[in-house]
Amino acid sequence: MLKMALLGLPVGLLLGYSLQRGGFCMNSAFRQIAFERDSRLFKAYSIALLIQMAVLLLLGGVLEIDPAAPPVWWLAAMVGGFVFGMGMVLARGCTSGNFYRLGEGLIGAYVVVVMFVLSILVTEVGLLAPLKRALRAPQLDVPRTLDGWLGVHGVWILLPLAAGLAYWIWRTPPGQASDGRWHWMKTGFVVGLVAAIAWIASSMTGREYGLSMIQPTMAWGRWLVLGDGGFLNWSAFMLLGLPLGAALGARRGGHFQWKLPYPTRILQQMGGGAMMGVGGSIAGGCNIGHSLTGVAVLSVTSILATVAIVLGCWAGVYLFFYRLKVPR
Repeated sequence: MLKMALLGLPVGLLLGYSLQRGGFCMNSAFRQIAFERDSRLFKAYSIALLIQMAVLLLLGGVLEIDPAAPPVWWLAAMVGGFVFGMGMVLARGCTSGNFYRLGEGLIGAYVVVVMFVLSILVTEVGLLAPLKRALRAPQLDVPRTLDGWLGVHGVWILLPLAAGLAYWIWRTPPGQASDGRWHWMKTGFVVGLVAAIAWIASSMTGREYGLSMIQPTMAWGRWLVLGDGGFLNWSAFMLLGLPLGAALGARRGGHFQWKLPYPTRILQQMGGGAMMGVGGSIAGGCNIGHSLTGVAVLSVTSILATVAIVLGCWAGVYLFFYRLKVPR
């Protein structure tokens, strides 16, 4: 346990600090590129993803890390991902976005996280557990990773993606950082490096996976609510360090301030947090476990879940803000 804490907490501190300083939230990234024609955060996400992919290809050969990929439970990935994507719109942030906003003093983020924890428990061991099992039952009998499915080395997928991203960045204006935040390019590089470090630290405890949010949230929930500490591992301590690192970043950047949202927004965030927990639990991951970590190892399930998360985000923005006119 001590080893997991010593290796997990520092990574969580680094992650929380970098997320906060960069204002890195995938809900914003996915929303802005479609509805605001602002691609800065999406490019930061793309940079972080490709840096992690590149480091993993190197680590796989040097440190013999064999990244785990989940079974191809396509229906659970698509349904859970879509529900999660809609939920993060109501929650006003993705999983990692709300966890780092704990360190900024946003009361709404605390509401989201509480509902996120409780809804994960309901889906993992409560009333919705049969639904999760039913949605995960249909599975494709194919290789779990895209490179395995295509029969090519991962580098041949990484290289064209990296070339396309470089061309996209070269052809678009760099833009400026705002509100004392890091530039999006710096944010992408730092988050990508922290995500790569997470693989190394996690593997040193016998866990061959990188950053994730659903599993450690579930682990802390089981410990706090059920008294079951058997699921606490490296990622649980990483998650514990995330809001602490964000608090350091908020203090340094002058962003810390206790803020209480208006009552109707609290209700929206409660619903959003619950949807994120249910959807993420069904899909087996969220915007971090699937969209950042899982896609980096070319997991087919993570790719499907990420597409569903993006579509859910777009559907949620259109439904809640444009059709139902929910106050922003």
